[in-house]
Amino acid sequence: MKKNKLKIVAIIIFSFILLPLGLLIGNINIPLKDFFTEKYSFIIWNIRFPRTVGSFLGGAALSISGLILQILFSNPLAGPFVLGISSASLVGAILVIFIFTVPSFFTLSIFSIIFSFLMILVVLFFAKRLQKKESILIIGIMIGYFLSALINIIIYFAPAKEVKDFHIWILGSFARLPIDVIPFYSLVILSLLIFTLFLIKPLNAFQMGEVYANVIGIDTSKYLYIFVLISSILTAIVTSFAGPIAFIGLASPHIARYIFDSVDNKIIVTATIFIGGNLLLLCDILSRIILPPNDIPVGLVTSLLGAPIVVLLIWRNINK
Repeated sequence: MKKNKLKIVAIIIFSFILLPLGLLIGNINIPLKDFFTEKYSFIIWNIRFPRTVGSFLGGAALSISGLILQILFSNPLAGPFVLGISSASLVGAILVIFIFTVPSFFTLSIFSIIFSFLMILVVLFFAKRLQKKESILIIGIMIGYFLSALINIIIYFAPAKEVKDFHIWILGSFARLPIDVIPFYSLVILSLLIFTLFLIKPLNAFQMGEVYANVIGIDTSKYLYIFVLISSILTAIVTSFAGPIAFIGLASPHIARYIFDSVDNKIIVTATIFIGGNLLLLCDILSRIILPPNDIPVGLVTSLLGAPIVVLLIWRNINK
């Protein structure tokens, strides 16, 4: 237990190191001595601050969403996009690009959030009526496939300009996240992360199975509804503002379990929040410097790094 506490402290300290680096590193590397000068203030606070905060909180949100889904469905490969929320968000973004020639960031985001929440309502409708959790997962995956096909059809017939806008959105990036949306974005994510910390007992009960949860007095139907809602909103808010970010939600819970060698969610939830935040922020920093002066979408970096990590972790579990 003492070792795990020290590991948590180490991860939090790493966050406090990485967050300032997110403000300093990019196409223009800002010397530490010039951090508080007027020379770079616009770049730091209007461009890199929202991007850094957005990446860190987005990684934490997707990771907790993934952890919840893996526990609810007893499936190590469950991730934040299995319920079709990401695809629904993309449909909203694509439709608004068609409706408005040059949509504002807020218009794009609002439509994306609306479609995400419509998908949430569909998921919750089935969650209330189906007894088997696996059925909800399968329905979410099938709806996701249907919406992905719809997205590809729209892109296939879209003019060249719109296709470029679609691809920027689909690849995932925090580079265009404006400073004025950060208060709302941060409030939603932080509120849900804190709320999840108060739900450790039912989360641990679900991990032991529904029979066990019912025996100890946990209302599984109610908490299934709550956890699906939390996971869906966390996924929707990140996807609506940054596009789909792959593998973070899938990989971070596995990394947390590997580092802490524990199944107690009192430890794993906290660890997953910081590991997910650090991992996505690190990928975002890498996306700025891998191919200078180009700034590649962070969604590509997470896919390149996340896929091997997941394969290695699964391989390790098989060969225990």
